Amino acid sequence: MRTPLVALSADIGRLREAFNGDIDKTRLLLLVSPTGPMCRQGASVIQTAVLDAIEDSSLRVYVVWVPVLPADQSAPAREACSLVPDERASNFWDAKGVLQRTFSCVLDLPSGCPAWDVYLAYPPGMRWGEEPPEPPYWQHQLGGLVVAPQLDGETLAAHVRLILASRQEEQRND
Repeated sequence: MRTPLVALSADIGRLREAFNGDIDKTRLLLLVSPTGPMCRQGASVIQTAVLDAIEDSSLRVYVVWVPVLPADQSAPAREACSLVPDERASNFWDAKGVLQRTFSCVLDLPSGCPAWDVYLAYPPGMRWGEEPPEPPYWQHQLGGLVVAPQLDGETLAAHVRLILASRQEEQRND
């Protein structure tokens, strides 16, 4: 099943609304290039290691295809949606690269380093206000960056399982 591609405006409001609309869910946010081989492989890792392995309806994934390489346009982004076809995933196209700059600051990346090929995990309850929240846990595939671990599907899936289990425990205690 292919999920539709939602074009984001410069204020990225539709993504913020989706994120906040799922405030009671565990959420993953990916910023990836639709034509970059490592990004495409990373998106596939999320599908196989996380979504295929975790059959929990309270998990949501937002895949934001961002323009990094010259070939990164809406048509390749539309095609790349097939890499994460799970019904819990939503695909967005950030034509202006707004989120690369925004998350560069949120993640405290080195000056001039745009946020792309990043995989951010959020527990339920975190809200996106004027700026996106800082993720409590994230991975990446950016060379030379040591502020977060390199993408490893099994480790990320284990972290997502911990968030989901923590939420289930909270619900039992309520």
